[in-house]
Amino acid sequence: MAKLMDWDVRYREELKNPGRPPREWLTDHADLLRGGGVCFEPAMGLAWNFPFLFSLGYTVWGVEISAVAARYAARLYPQARVILGDLSRFSFAADSFNLISHFFFLDLDLMRQYDRFLKPGGLVIMETLTVDMLSIHPDTPPQRLLKPGQLGELFTGWQILDYREGWVEERAGHPKSVASIVARKI
Repeated sequence: MAKLMDWDVRYREELKNPGRPPREWLTDHADLLRGGGVCFEPAMGLAWNFPFLFSLGYTVWGVEISAVAARYAARLYPQARVILGDLSRFSFAADSFNLISHFFFLDLDLMRQYDRFLKPGGLVIMETLTVDMLSIHPDTPPQRLLKPGQLGELFTGWQILDYREGWVEERAGHPKSVASIVARKI
């Protein structure tokens, strides 16, 4: 229960300054994401990406472990399907989604199911932290961090439309070591 309470505390704090824009990696690839359909956003947090995804024609299904974040998103975006749940115990039917929008959450078992979750031709757009983050945040649990090249390996056999690994500076000016990908299911 401590894990859940930590996320609730984090999102209560984040709600003091609402209105963060969608992730840059997502908006930078809008041209690849047009066409709509059904989007899955795991660990959606406070659903900052939802309005952008709606603008591209997507119906959004978001899953979140924090009741604070899930209630907020459900209230703010009643047109979305918001699910309160633990992603380590979650699954969807085959060919459920056209897009998976996955940011700063790492569950390798879940990610290995993306090929099954996506319809043929569907896209994954993803960005998450790498082990290099330990150089500035040594308290980060290593199981939340990708090893060099690991993200690309997870999408072997997919059409890779864009990929990067390394340090980036977020809009807020914070450096992050990330692995980012846009991949199409073949």
